[in-house]
Amino acid sequence: MQYEELGLHQYIARPLSQSGYLEPWPAFIHLMERYRERRDALFDAQYLHARVAAYVSMAYQSLLDAEHAEKKALILVPIHELENLVHHEAEVIGRYLEYRCGIAGRSEVTRAPERYQLLVGVPRTVRSMMERGQIDPASLTCLVVDEAHRMLLDDSLYEVLDLLRPHRSERLSYFFSSVVSLEMRNLAWKYADHPEEVRPRPSISILSGVEERVYHLAGHRKLKALEALLRRFPSHDTIVFTGGDEVSQQVAGALLIGGIKNYCVTGDMPRHKGFLLGEPLGASGRVVVVTSESTSRNLHVPAFSMVVNYQMPVSGDSYLYRIRFLEEGVGPLCISLVSEADAYDYLETELDMERHLPSFPLGELLEGSLRAGERRRRSGSGRKRERRRRPPGGRHPEGGQSRGGERQVRREEIVSSRPPLRGKSLEERVAYYQRKYGERF
Repeated sequence: MQYEELGLHQYIARPLSQSGYLEPWPAFIHLMERYRERRDALFDAQYLHARVAAYVSMAYQSLLDAEHAEKKALILVPIHELENLVHHEAEVIGRYLEYRCGIAGRSEVTRAPERYQLLVGVPRTVRSMMERGQIDPASLTCLVVDEAHRMLLDDSLYEVLDLLRPHRSERLSYFFSSVVSLEMRNLAWKYADHPEEVRPRPSISILSGVEERVYHLAGHRKLKALEALLRRFPSHDTIVFTGGDEVSQQVAGALLIGGIKNYCVTGDMPRHKGFLLGEPLGASGRVVVVTSESTSRNLHVPAFSMVVNYQMPVSGDSYLYRIRFLEEGVGPLCISLVSEADAYDYLETELDMERHLPSFPLGELLEGSLRAGERRRRSGSGRKRERRRRPPGGRHPEGGQSRGGERQVRREEIVSSRPPLRGKSLEERVAYYQRKYGERF
């Protein structure tokens, strides 16, 4: 399928092709199909790659198709980092258009809002501009709410949507959420016009040609096992999935200490940096990416030859989503490291997919590297060291001789410095002072 078949303007398709999107991707196809049908939609963004570029392109297309002159498109995001990401995408995709993209709340936008046709911002700043009359709800051609599940507790979002609600039938509204809950459905149905729920799911046919392996091991051995795995397959471009950004940083740091260079991807990564992940690292000529599943949804990267589940996914759909990063053909690997902390997720994944994941012995993976190191540690710490007994003559075995050879004075030979009691006789007092000061004291 080509961009022309979806009705995309050539001035939008050209920068997309120049940026690396040579053909429409699934997220873009799902969105443009609803746009051509003029239907609102609630998207499950869990499996939508590069959705930012998709809805920015759709927003520009709505501006081109609008009939009235005072036309605008609004994109709501939860955080300022994503705000900057969307603005950068809009600058790249709209380079050949006469429309300008601005971030709500910035000085250049608040001074001259009429110069900006595409606005992106967090709900609080958008609400302030609407209260000042700088955004007319009737002039919006489309509304995009990205990561809406993160703004369910934000009162500013509901205030903005309340101001836009009277004109919901005159514009297109699209909600993107990684968690399609009952609250998310209620939000979409309240502020959109009969939205269609779109939940794309990966097909299980993507498992064809993929070699799957599961290794069961203790949690404290995972890092060593991952390092041994990457050294065993030195020519494989690998993506390692963890449970969160904090774990990704820990794993990436441990691999760097072990001499394995890698990309650590955390947070909302701009797409133009995502394409740089295809560049090899080091002399091995391969790519190693450490990321979490939630972070990888914003990436558009080349295919990998090996996927490593450092932490197991929570469902079969998530497992298939990770496999989608593998290249097509015979030979790609999907390796899962399952510890005691992943037991429930591992069973849930198998039950969800209705199939058993093949398990392999851990010794086959490690090939003696880790086992030899553990044997050395066990051999060094397994023998009990005998306690040295102090010789009866003192601390030194020579019986009172110090290291320098000088004789140590016994305790009973030390003369007490306390003077004799007054009740002592004269002879006893004289003997005391003779011992202390000599015979001629």
